[in-house]
Parts: sequence; structure tokens; C-alpha cells
Amino acid sequence: MVGNGGVVGNDTPEPSALDWVGKVVREKIINNWESLDKPQHLKTIQERIVIDDRFAGSLLGLYQQILEYGVIVIDESPEKIQLRLTGLVVEENNQLKVYNLIYQFVFNLEWVGKELEKLRTYAESFNAWIESNYQDESRLLRGKALEEALIWAEGKRLSNDDYKFLDASRELDKKSIQRKLKAQEEVNESLLQARQQAEIALEEEKQASQRLLEARQEEEKVNQRLLEAQTNTEIILEEEKRNNQRLLESQKNTEVILEEERKANQRLTDVERKIKRQIRIGGSILAVSVIGAIIAGIFASNGIKQAQEAHEGTRLERTANIALGQFEKQHQEIDALLVAIDTGQRLKELVNDGRPLEKYPAASPILALQTIVDNIQERAQFKGHQGTLYSANFSPDGQRIVTASSDGTAKVWDAKGNLFADLKGHKNEVTSANFSPDRKLIFIGEYDGKAVWDIKGNLLTDFKGHKDRIGSAAFSLNGERIITETYDGSVKVWDVKGNLLANFQAHKGELSSTVFSPDGKLILTTSWDDTPKVWDVKGNFLINLLHGGEVTEAVFSPDGQRIVTASNDGSVKVWGVKGNLLTNFQGHDDRVTSITFSPDGQWIVTTSFDNTAKIWDTKGNLQTNLKGHQKFVISAAFSPDGQHILTASDDGTAKMWDRTGNLIADLKGHQQRVTSAVFSPDGKRILTESSDYTAKVWDTKGNLLADLKEYNKKVSHAAFSSDGKRVLTVFSDGSINAWQVGGLDDLLARGCNWLQDYLVNHPETRERLRVCQVKR
Repeated sequence: MVGNGGVVGNDTPEPSALDWVGKVVREKIINNWESLDKPQHLKTIQERIVIDDRFAGSLLGLYQQILEYGVIVIDESPEKIQLRLTGLVVEENNQLKVYNLIYQFVFNLEWVGKELEKLRTYAESFNAWIESNYQDESRLLRGKALEEALIWAEGKRLSNDDYKFLDASRELDKKSIQRKLKAQEEVNESLLQARQQAEIALEEEKQASQRLLEARQEEEKVNQRLLEAQTNTEIILEEEKRNNQRLLESQKNTEVILEEERKANQRLTDVERKIKRQIRIGGSILAVSVIGAIIAGIFASNGIKQAQEAHEGTRLERTANIALGQFEKQHQEIDALLVAIDTGQRLKELVNDGRPLEKYPAASPILALQTIVDNIQERAQFKGHQGTLYSANFSPDGQRIVTASSDGTAKVWDAKGNLFADLKGHKNEVTSANFSPDRKLIFIGEYDGKAVWDIKGNLLTDFKGHKDRIGSAAFSLNGERIITETYDGSVKVWDVKGNLLANFQAHKGELSSTVFSPDGKLILTTSWDDTPKVWDVKGNFLINLLHGGEVTEAVFSPDGQRIVTASNDGSVKVWGVKGNLLTNFQGHDDRVTSITFSPDGQWIVTTSFDNTAKIWDTKGNLQTNLKGHQKFVISAAFSPDGQHILTASDDGTAKMWDRTGNLIADLKGHQQRVTSAVFSPDGKRILTESSDYTAKVWDTKGNLLADLKEYNKKVSHAAFSSDGKRVLTVFSDGSINAWQVGGLDDLLARGCNWLQDYLVNHPETRERLRVCQVKR
């Protein structure tokens, strides 16, 4: 009881149970949690977020949004999936939120800020820029600080604000450099003009001095000729006297000469008799001598011809570059095309012996023709989607193209851009579309489902039964089965009619890849648990491949008898399909980024973060070390005959090597990393893609043949058709182009066709351009 302002008895109120629980949680869990976390739980959550600094920035940025807004919408982005897998957040009603209040108090905004500052080398400037509502340019990075920040950010997944900060810094630095360059150019221009004026004055003075010197020399020559004429008079008289003396002596010697002639005739008669006896032997020797002389003449002629051809090739390169300049800088379409066709015509006359492309004495005429006809002619463009384009793929025969879009449709086109079939009816975004190996079926992937259509647009089956969202799917090589995987680690095998053939839980977490063996009898799965597994098509578990370390790649050999796995520790291992370790490759000093078999399966090329690619035989013997890239090698590809290898690198180049490690061609021209480099199906051309959003076509000597670009558009994907005569490019704005990349004859024909009306009105030009007189 309470009375007279005091407490009576022992009736003091106790704290509520809720307050008591909160106090215990703060004292026993939240406060000083690092020392109280036993057995370890909160530290495990923390490590999952920040252990890999490549992804930590992005994960912390997403989690920061959840703390600020309570929830964020979930999607298929790898960052949100990885954040959910840490256990810090939970999915509810297609949204991510903090798993519980304890996590929210421990991993609060203050903790996020401290962790981000640990990651960022530029934290102070970054925070000040954010506080200024992204306006204070004085906080942006420049020069060496920007360079160091970009190097630190390379290969990491950062928050959107980090990328905004770095992009703004890069743009400001670029503008600063441009201002300096412009000022320097103005100074250089002034210096150049002054230098040119001084050179003109010096040249005029030099010419005047030269003329004066020549006049003096001519005067000296006249005086010298007069002196020589006087001297020669005595010489002529003396010579006449000697001639008369020789005439007298010759008369005296006439009889002697006649006697010598008689003796010579006798010797000649004797020689003729000997020649008749030796004529058969001598004839053979003479024939050999004549043949040798002919061969020597041929070699000499070939050497002269090669020198002339090289000289003409240089002239053609120069003229083709003039045509490109007329087209790209002066916008003279017809004039540029006329020059390009004339140059191509002269090149055609040089290579009319049927030599391959890499033996041409010049490549710029092809580049000029390709650039001009690509940009003045209407190309096959695929228009019809109402949303973002996610994928575009050729059919195996190259006659059809299938596209997938966020508008919920997939479409089938012919190679000219005509709509062939419209695959409608999907409820969500269509994220992928691929032809079956026999091109009769199309497999469609949408946000939460899959379906199979025939080539005419008839829906054959709709796959149902997965509890989680489907991540990827693939046909077996014979086209009879389809495999699907989901983010919960489950795998299902279907026939093309939608019948479920197998259903199994492959891994506990998200799968990183699922592939059929070449014969379609085995399935190889990999996951973040670092243990690739092999299954039969009925879903029966067969073997674990205990590589050790994070497995970055796992592939079947072309014959399906071996499996190769690679790890982030630089090791590569070859296994039998029964799980027996056959060999262990040791040679890379850093993470292996890709594994590629030669077409015959006898050679393996691996690429790595250690800036090299290596060629091995299947027994693990290192055959060749491909050194020359300045940054890590992203991928490698064999030529169709297996004799050459292409490597693509983060240093902005692709390189072509022979199998013994000789550098054959250095493909330079991209401004950022080359993400892919592949041979055309006939091995005569090379297609490169880059993160600078361009695609280029080269010959096997490294000469640029085509620059596949459109004004203000970025290429996000490119691929050869099966015949190698076309390249499909997908642009970041969702548009698609199909480019013709045929030979010299094709380009000349396209140019002549475009000029038909012009040539009718200019017969003198038509007469000069003989290639345009051919009936097509």
C-alpha cells in the first residue's frame, strides 16, 4: 500500500515480464555480443555478409535499404538471392525483411556503416558526397585516388550508391582531362602555326641560297668545260698519231693473224668431232642446266611479284582508309562507296588465285566496304517486342532466330527480320528461349515456369511441379530430355511432352550449373557447397567429386568419359565418370576461370586470374604456357580444327595462338575487357565482345574486318550464325540486328546493288567499276 507519500509494507511493483525479457536479451545477447556469441551464431551471420569483399558492398547496400524502408521487393538478382542465403533476412510476400528483432538490433545501421567504411578506401569522401545529396563535386575522386578506387572495386559487387559515386568521379575526371587536353591542343596549335611560319621563312631563305649556289656552280662548270676543251685538243692530236702507228702494226701482223686463223679452224674441227661423240651425255647435262635456270627465274619472278603485291597492298590500305574517312567524317556516302568498291575491285584482281582470307595483302578494303554498306543499307532489324530483350539465339541451321522479352512473349523470326511465330500466353517475363538440337522445338523460360513450343508457335507442354522458382534448364544433346533446376537445389528430368522422368534433391543450396553428359545418360551438378555430383537420368546418386576448395568450373569431356573440375586455388582435376581421380593439374597461381576441351578431346586449355592460359594433355602434362596478357584471362576457345586457341582478357585484348604457344595475332581495338572471343564455324573469322559494349569481326591475322556498331547503342551480346556469314547483335535498348559478314565478293555485290540507279546515270563510272557490270 502507498500512504502519506511513502511506501507501506513490501508491496513494491515488479517490472513487467516484457521489460525483464528485453533487459535479459540486451545483457545476454545484444550488448557485447562478440564475446557472448557462444556457440557461434551471430558471427556466422556476419561472416556470410562480409567474408568476400567482392560481394560484401552490394549485400551491405541491400541490407541497408531493408533497415531504412523495412522491406524491399525480391527478384532474381544474384545479390538478393545471396543476401537471403546468409540467414540475416527472410522472404515474406515476395519481399525481404530482417529475420528477427535481435538481428535488427545487432546488425543495425551503425554496424552497416562501420562495415562499409572498412570496405571502402574512399569512405570519407563517399559519405560527404552522400550527405550533400550527391551534389558536392569537390568530394568526388580524381587522378590517382580515382585510379586506386577503381582498382579496388574491380571484380567486386558494390551498392548502387558506390557505383553512382565512382561513375560520377570518372565522369568528372574525364571532363577535367578533356579540358586540359583542349587547352593543350590550343597551345600546340599555336606552337604549330608559329613553327610552320618559321619553317616557311627558313625554306624560302634556303631556296634563295640554293639558287645562288647553283648559279656559281654553273659558272664554274662553264670555265671548266673551256679548260677541258683546250686540253683535249692536244690529246686528240696525240691519239690520232697513236692510231696511225697501230694501223701500221696491224698491217705487219696480217700474215700472223691468218696463220692463227688456220690453226683455230683446225682446232674447231677437232672439237666438233669430240662434241658429236659426247652429244648424248652433253644433252642431258644441258637439259638439267636449262631447268635449273628456269627454276631460278621463277623464284626471282615470284620475289618480284611478292614485292609488287606488298606495295599494292599498302596502297589499297591507304585508299580504303580514305574511303572510311569520307564516309565517317565527311558523310560523303556515294563518293566513299565508289572509292571503296574501286579499292575492293583492285584487291579482288590481286587475290583471284583463290587464296584464303588471311593471305590477302590488305584487309582495310573489306573493313571499308563492310562499314559503308552496313550503314547505308537497311539491315535486318527485329521489331515487335514491347519490353526489354533478354536473349536472342540462332537455330542450329542458322535459318531462324528466337527472342525472349520482358513483355511476356517469345518470337521466332527468319534471318531477314520477318516474324515467323509469336509465342504468347506467358504470365510473367520470358527470360530465355532456345532451340532444341534438331531445331523442331523451342524451350521457353519465364520468371516462375518453363514451357516447350513447336517451331510454328503451338504450345506442347507446360512444366509444373517445382516448389521454388526455376533457375535454368537445358536440352540433352539428342533433344529427347530436358533438365530443370530450382533455387532450392532440386532437379527434375522431363521428356519433351512434359512427363516427369526423375525428381531429386541434388544439393542443399542453390545450384550453380546442371548439365547432361554428351550421351545424355549422366547429369553433372555443381553448387556453392563445393562438391560436384554425378547422377543418372533417373535421379540416382552415383558419385561425389571431392575436389577441395571452391569449385569454379565443372565440365564433361566431348566423349563423356571424363569430368574436369577447377578450383579457386588454381588446381584442375580430371576424373573418370565413376569418380576415380585420373590426374591433377598444378600450374596456375590463382583462380581458374574457365576449362575448354579441343574438338577432338585430346587437349584442355585453362584460363586463370594469374594472367595466363595453359594447354594440357589429358594426362595432366603441361604442353604450352600462353603468356602475354597484362590482366587476368577470362575465357579461351579452340579453332574448329583444334590447331589454334583464342584467349579473351581483362586487359582489353584477345590473342590468337598456335598450340605450341606462338602468338599468331594480337586483336587490339576494344576499350575495356574482352568478355568473349570465338572463331566462326569455318575458322576464318573471329568475333569478339567487350564490356565497352561493342562487337568486332577480325581475320586470323588480327586485321579488323567489321565494327558492328550503331550510333548511341550498346552491344550486350553477339553470336555467329551456323554458316558464319551473319552475326546477331543484341543491343542494350532491346533492339537486334543481323549483320552480313560475307567475303569480298558478297560485299562488292551489295555495294554495286546499292549503286544501281547511280550507275545508270553515270555510265563512265559503271565502265570503270567492272565488278558492277556482272549480272547477278
